Amino acid sequence: WIQTLKEKGVKISMDGKGRATDNIAIERFFRSYKWERLYLLCPETVHEVKEITKSYIQKYNYDRGHQSYSYQTPSEVYYGNKSLAA
Repeated sequence: WIQTLKEKGVKISMDGKGRATDNIAIERFFRSYKWERLYLLCPETVHEVKEITKSYIQKYNYDRGHQSYSYQTPSEVYYGNKSLAA
């Protein structure tokens, strides 16, 4: 499979041993999502999971301050101003 990708000119990106920081942002997001929403609300249907997820992503990006950003939201960091993000 790798050879086929290389032949097509696809640049392969795979984590190697000791590369835990490669996915740190998404790993942190999923940890927070599970502990702050999923485990607390225990959704029973796919529809409920989708709604919980949409709501959480909105909160995570626009309302929830992050320690790594000096308690600014990702939208404030990205856009520079919360009002521009809304």
